[in-house]
Amino acid sequence: MATGYVISVLGGKGGLGKSTFAVNYSIATSIDSKSKVLLVDLDPKACGDLGMLLGLKPKRTLLELGSHEGKFDPNSLQNYVAVHPSGIHYLPSVLEPEQIGSLDPSHVGKGLSLLTGFYNYIIVDLGSDIDPLTVKALENSSLIYVLTLPEILVLHHTRRIIEKVQNLLFPPEMIKLVVNRFSATKGISPQMIQGNLKKPVLGVIPEDELTTVNSMTKAQPFIVGAPRTEITKSYFFLVRNIQQQQILEKLSQLKKPSDAISRL
Repeated sequence: MATGYVISVLGGKGGLGKSTFAVNYSIATSIDSKSKVLLVDLDPKACGDLGMLLGLKPKRTLLELGSHEGKFDPNSLQNYVAVHPSGIHYLPSVLEPEQIGSLDPSHVGKGLSLLTGFYNYIIVDLGSDIDPLTVKALENSSLIYVLTLPEILVLHHTRRIIEKVQNLLFPPEMIKLVVNRFSATKGISPQMIQGNLKKPVLGVIPEDELTTVNSMTKAQPFIVGAPRTEITKSYFFLVRNIQQQQILEKLSQLKKPSDAISRL
């Protein structure tokens, strides 16, 4: 049985490319580590986006998994997840946005606990709000990626979401920055972002609109469809950085709050 690491992905605000990041990061992790990777969609405002990016139509959800009674084994799991040709598995929290009201934190907690027994890595795509569902996912996480852009307004929103997470007493070391859509000729440098937000920048993803749009149009993540591009290389660099520094192993030892929802 695997004992998986849960990695949550938050955005300072919507429209930062967080879903694209979560999809491609999951596939890069699967390819590089040759391990079992599950991608979970827990962004209520963008319900279904991950399925569109992957070209998958899942039948079951985290809501149903969290309500599962009785024994849970690999055969049960097959009934829940959708399998992508790259090898990753995908599970949405709900199928329709109006179902999100039926999903409560206990479903999220129970579902993630069950799933860590079957996967080495679980990537959870969260929204850009801190609500009870988000908090329950963070309680189960070892690492929190906060995605940002090299833009003043976005950095302002990013600072706010980092403060919200830290105010819930999550260890500050859990939070690592990823700068998306970076261009050396414009915007703010990763060093300045690091200083501004007082958090380490672990990954810098270059701006590549052509590759990204092509990837969305074909519903084929660029990690698979454009393996030689700089944007793809940046994902593998981030994945290897995490593994070489044993960041997940170290972070999983940290004491996390188990009652953070009560502080919302």
